[in-house]
Amino acid sequence: MAVYNTEQKKCIISFLTDHSNSSFTIEELIAKLEQCDNITKVPGRSTVYRLMNKLVDDGIVKRFVKGHSRHFNYQIVESTSCHEHIHMKCTTCGKLFHMADDETTKILNEILANSHFIVDRDETTLYGTCNSCSK
Repeated sequence: MAVYNTEQKKCIISFLTDHSNSSFTIEELIAKLEQCDNITKVPGRSTVYRLMNKLVDDGIVKRFVKGHSRHFNYQIVESTSCHEHIHMKCTTCGKLFHMADDETTKILNEILANSHFIVDRDETTLYGTCNSCSK
């Protein structure tokens, strides 16, 4: 199957990469793209929805439930090693933190030893409040 690298896809990936410490709903992403001076043609709403689903499926973008709502936030995966550790997500500011690989391994091995349950690292996110927001 051919992989297409359209201008719309490049635009979204570039924006998310430039804002890798932030997550956005689809609506927020579209609004931010419309505010960018260097983007001449913002992808349409249906194109953004379709591309974000594809980017999630391809492992380029992570999707999170926003709080206790039915809305999702999306954030670029920073590297291939992003799949090797647990993520921690601040429910106040939305920032995503990466747990150290050795800490992740220790926790997941403990769970496996105690419950014989294999945790999917790629789908594991701990939600709470970061140090900055808890002050």
